[in-house]
Amino acid sequence: MTQLAPDNKIYINSLPSSFRYHIIHNPDEPGQSANFEQNALFLPTFNRRTIPNNPNYRLGPLDGSPCDTLGIDNVMVNIEEQENEYPATFTLFPNPSSGRVTLESMYSVGEKADLWLTDFSGRVLQRLDVVGNSSVEIDLDGLSNGIYICLVKDETGQIVYSEKLVVSR
Repeated sequence: MTQLAPDNKIYINSLPSSFRYHIIHNPDEPGQSANFEQNALFLPTFNRRTIPNNPNYRLGPLDGSPCDTLGIDNVMVNIEEQENEYPATFTLFPNPSSGRVTLESMYSVGEKADLWLTDFSGRVLQRLDVVGNSSVEIDLDGLSNGIYICLVKDETGQIVYSEKLVVSR
């Protein structure tokens, strides 16, 4: 059993039971720099198949709660979709695709817009310029089969178009 503790270390209990915990001191570091220490913590009593339940103390204030002694107010963020001032005049084809796709723009975006191709984790895989009434070809070589997101952002960074793109070979 393993658990991330409030001190940002991972404690490991070897099954079925033990007098010791192993510790990963720097779990965010790669390889040996994670500083794994075997038999690092000796317990005063015999431990059988459990690790103490460590609450997450990094959750922040809870407004109105008697436990909120920080005096910090949470700020509410409105995440409702905003009306787009641009008409939906983009076309992405062919979709699904096995090699190249074309994004056609039917209006003047202004000086310039950016096309972003991302995976579902938000990692940007490609970034291309879109100018006015034009078409942009996106090369899908190097991408594995899957679903990607195609975004067009205007000069202010507002998303003016988004579409799922399926790569199938």
